[in-house]
Amino acid sequence: MATCGGVLRDADRRWIMGYTKRLGVCSVLDSELWGLFEGLLSAWSLHIRYLLVETNSLEAYRIITEPSAACGGSTLVPYILELISRPWEVRLSHVRRNENALADHMAKMALASDFIVHKYLDLPLDCLGLIEEEATGEAVTVVLC
Repeated sequence: MATCGGVLRDADRRWIMGYTKRLGVCSVLDSELWGLFEGLLSAWSLHIRYLLVETNSLEAYRIITEPSAACGGSTLVPYILELISRPWEVRLSHVRRNENALADHMAKMALASDFIVHKYLDLPLDCLGLIEEEATGEAVTVVLC
């Protein structure tokens, strides 16, 4: 069962919102692309116009940032590229897996949900420990900010 999730934060790394989605059966790449798509769509709808997108999926990063990269057959790529081309500043960055523990946790939360996007305007209580670890410098957990 595939899921996706992510976090939007402001420039001071304060929580704006998190999101989760249960996807069903799909590839790992499609799961990563769904996470990017839902994060970009959420940021756009919140009128965020300067966005740094961090992903730990090197394959997804390359597909979006390198025009010559094969799209792997994913129908999401054109939609992601269309979102990025809107009138806003979007930068993409590849990060190590251990630098997005909070987003990974959000994705796991989707296992217990239905097949819609759940948006969390308030920090879920079970994420508090990850936020505190980040504040002490023990972990970096930003995926979308």
